[in-house]
Amino acid sequence: MERLDEIGFGGYSIFQDDSCFLYGTDAVILSGFTAKYMKAGKKSCIDLGTNTGIVPTIILSKRPDILFTGVEMQERGFILALKGAEHNGLTEKLRFINSDILDLKEKVQMGSFDIVTMNPPYLERGTALSAESGSLDLARIESTATIHDFLKTGAMLLKEKGELFMVNRPYRMVEIMSYARSLRLEAKRLQLISPKRGTNPNLMLISFVKGGGKELTVLPEIAVRNADNSFTEEFQNEFRQF
Repeated sequence: MERLDEIGFGGYSIFQDDSCFLYGTDAVILSGFTAKYMKAGKKSCIDLGTNTGIVPTIILSKRPDILFTGVEMQERGFILALKGAEHNGLTEKLRFINSDILDLKEKVQMGSFDIVTMNPPYLERGTALSAESGSLDLARIESTATIHDFLKTGAMLLKEKGELFMVNRPYRMVEIMSYARSLRLEAKRLQLISPKRGTNPNLMLISFVKGGGKELTVLPEIAVRNADNSFTEEFQNEFRQF
């Protein structure tokens, strides 16, 4: 069932469908991480695998001076993203393309973006698919594009010294950083996120610079929730209140 949800940023809302992938904490932290650390003066941004446009919408609530393109392969998510941009009055700042990221060469100009954001499927290709929901599987498991494809496409889209921001699982850290370096994407910031205080991290945020120097800053780990399931003060300060 289609629904309109307030997101808690800038008075904006997005359209979602209960039968499709719904955004979660990973989209919120990627948006906050990007908005906080992207260099001033950056204007042209693109989000790969944007779903219903949650990441660009949150970032625009914090950085209204930028222009965003969202790329979504699934038609349902693309349609809901268009509706959300119109509902929020963002059509002059936010546009969407219904496309696999592997088919972008004829649709956008390579090497023209200052910022790339991505929240690619976490599970590797070959992970068992469920029979219940193909759209959910496409959001969770590598299908046409692998994590290597996302990174390669991001590198091609970026200008020299452009920045790439992504969220993924810590167990893929070595793979991601190694392949990114082969694409001249140098890791600049790393932050681990745990679901609750005292538990192991289950998400990581990484930023890269195309053609950047070899210097990585590891930021303090952040827990999302307290033992009583309320949001921690550091999570709210870092990702919601700036």
